[in-house]
Amino acid sequence: TDGKRSRTSYTRYQTLELEKEFHFNRYLTRR
Repeated sequence: TDGKRSRTSYTRYQTLELEKEFHFNRYLTRR
């Protein structure tokens, strides 16, 4: 279960990074 927990946190972090990149790209295209 310990590994599973870290895996979930990693996925959450990855999703956050993806969202940030998505917003950044949107900002660039808007410009």
